[in-house]
Amino acid sequence: MSGFCPRHHPLNTSTEDDLAMLIRDPTSGRASERAAFQDGLVAMATPLLGIAIWGTVTGLAMIQAGLDPAQAVGMSLIMYAGSAQLAVLPLLAAGAPPASILLTALLVNLRFVMASAVLAQDFRSLPPFRRFVIGVFTVEATLAGYLMRGRDGRTQPEREQFKLGANLAIWSLWQGATLIGIFGAGVLPTSSDWMWIGQLAVLAIGAPLLRVAGSTGAVAVTAIVAIAVSYTHLTLPTKRIV
Repeated sequence: MSGFCPRHHPLNTSTEDDLAMLIRDPTSGRASERAAFQDGLVAMATPLLGIAIWGTVTGLAMIQAGLDPAQAVGMSLIMYAGSAQLAVLPLLAAGAPPASILLTALLVNLRFVMASAVLAQDFRSLPPFRRFVIGVFTVEATLAGYLMRGRDGRTQPEREQFKLGANLAIWSLWQGATLIGIFGAGVLPTSSDWMWIGQLAVLAIGAPLLRVAGSTGAVAVTAIVAIAVSYTHLTLPTKRIV
C-alpha cells in the first residue's frame, strides 16, 4: 500500500515554495494568510445584494409554509441551501414521507458535487476536517469569488484562508437575511411577491462562474434549479400571516 511505501515522493513545486517562504520568515506567512482571509471577506461584497434578497425570500417562504420561527431558524442553520430549502417546503406542507424530502434535497444539491470536484484540485492535501469546513460552507458565490480572486498567485495556506473568509462572509449574510425574512413575515410582502426578484438574484450569484473555465455546467444546473424551485413554490400551500 502506498501509505507504507518507503520510496521518496517529492513535494510539488508550490508546496516547496510555501515551505521555503515560511522557513525564511515565519511571520510573513501568517501576515499574508490574515490578508488573504480579509480579501475573502471583501470579495463577497459583489454578491451581497443577491444573497440578501434570496435569504430574505427563503425566510419568508419557511414561515408561509407553516414552520414556526424556531423550526425555520433550525432549518436554515442545518441545511444552509436556499434552493433545497424552497424545494422541500411544499413536501413538508403536504406531509410527504421523509425519504422523499431527503431525496429531493439531495437532488437539488447535486450541483455542489461539481463544486467539490473543482475545489479538490487545490485542497485535497489538507486534513479531512479542514477540507470539510471548506466544502460544507461552499455556495455558488464563494466558489466564483475563490476561482476569480482567491486562487492565482497565492500559496495553499493563503488560498485556504481566502476561502474561509469568503465562506464566513456569505454564511453570516445568509443567516442574517434569513432571520429578517423569518421575523419580518408579518410586515414584509409575501415571498411569492419577491420570487421573481429571487430568481434574478440567484442567476446573478451564479453568473460570475461563466467567466471561469469548466464551470458552465454548474451555472446551468444552478439556473435550472432556481427556476424550477421558484415555479414549484407558486403552488406552495401557505399559512395566512396577520
